[in-house]
Amino acid sequence: MADSASSPRRLILRLSIFGVVVFAVIVSVMFFSSRVNTPPTYTGGKVVGKLVPDVTVTTMAGEKISLRSLIGKRVIVNFFNSWCMPCQEEMPALQEFARKHQDDPSFVFIGIVRVDSEKAIRAWAKSNNEPFVIAFDKDEAASIAFGTTGQPETYAINANGRVVASVRARVSTQSLDEIWDATE
Repeated sequence: MADSASSPRRLILRLSIFGVVVFAVIVSVMFFSSRVNTPPTYTGGKVVGKLVPDVTVTTMAGEKISLRSLIGKRVIVNFFNSWCMPCQEEMPALQEFARKHQDDPSFVFIGIVRVDSEKAIRAWAKSNNEPFVIAFDKDEAASIAFGTTGQPETYAINANGRVVASVRARVSTQSLDEIWDATE
């Protein structure tokens, strides 16, 4: 008799657990799918409106670059890595933007590697014809100073050294032009 009473309880328990799991999956899908088409932000982020962080990164050639030493130039900083799909998807726009401005003496474009191996980045740079200066953030000082939460993230810095705009998502040629215009 005890077995017949426990069978309905087990069924109710299983159905309850199943219902909670289904509900959690639906809420998760709704939350994350609503963020897929969220437009990039041009303000916000930890550093927007502030002086560029006083951090130094090391290029693939071994040259040390202090971001504050670039005051006087208009700078685009892109945090990326080789295995990030949105980073790979934005690469054509970044390459086109870098080519478009390469002859501008006030233009600097630095791609800062975030959470990736040097070997993977060197292979990536070779396959992409190293489209801009690539620098390593080995101690993650730049990532922390900019307040990055992932990648890709792109920041525009005006000639006064002020971070004026950010895109905390994949960029397009249009969004790059918009944040570049903010540096004037």
